[in-house]
Amino acid sequence: MKIVVRASVVLVLLLVVGVVIALFSLDSVAKGIVERQGSKAVGTAVGLDSISIRPIAGSAKIAGLSVANPEGYRAPSILSVKRGEVEVRVGSLLSDRPEVPKIEIDGVAVSIEQKIGGSNLKDLLRGMKDASDQAPKDPTTGDEEVQRFQVDRLTIRDIAVTAQIIPVGGGVSDLTFTIEEVEVEDLDEGNAEGLLMDELVGKVVGAVMAAVVEQLAIKAPGELVAGLGNLVDSLGIPDATMKIGGAVVDLGGGIVEGAGKALEGAAEGIGGALQGIGEGIGKGLDDAFGGKKDPPPSP
Repeated sequence: MKIVVRASVVLVLLLVVGVVIALFSLDSVAKGIVERQGSKAVGTAVGLDSISIRPIAGSAKIAGLSVANPEGYRAPSILSVKRGEVEVRVGSLLSDRPEVPKIEIDGVAVSIEQKIGGSNLKDLLRGMKDASDQAPKDPTTGDEEVQRFQVDRLTIRDIAVTAQIIPVGGGVSDLTFTIEEVEVEDLDEGNAEGLLMDELVGKVVGAVMAAVVEQLAIKAPGELVAGLGNLVDSLGIPDATMKIGGAVVDLGGGIVEGAGKALEGAAEGIGGALQGIGEGIGKGLDDAFGGKKDPPPSP
């Protein structure tokens, strides 16, 4: 009898140790999946300092997520996140599509660098579009990609943007602004099967960049935002809201139109200035060389 009791105690202890090891392994496995699938989604390296998963509580916390800059830019990252929290319905954890009522992200830093003929923002968005176009429509069974998620709401708070802009006259000008909040309902809208991990990371990064592009179209119209609206729209970010200065505005759908109007206005301004200069030069030449004269008064 004692032997049976001892054996039972040993088995219980082994089970507890196994559960603890499994929980710690779960964090490291999840960290690797986020980094691999995130890198696949954005086309540059995605890093994650830590992730803490609590299955019983139905939650997970991340810290120190970063998206590396495309090649050819100075800063190590174009986007970084201080912290984030994911809520999962416990009853759905063992299903084919775990239900995620909300994802909340706080403390985002975005660093935009413009150069002649492009920017790191344009290169990143182009890489994300290419990755999305090349993604297999039918992931192989058994691959980590097949896990899908249903995400009800994404909230991103405190987005600090720093942009280095090349003005028309040359040189470099710094622009900084803050986006208080971006909120997206039904992140998996249009995808009844749910989102793969790479798609989920792409949607989160895309939502941040959509808000940044919308503001850049207002604050820095010109070459920096040319073509960005089409790239953002190609990522399929659902309509969302953005909070700026306490005011809530719609985000999505109007990015292309807003950027286009900004560029059109800039072009009209330049055209008007050139026309005025041309008219002034023409008048000066007429005066200098005895151009067209008014006819003499009739007798």
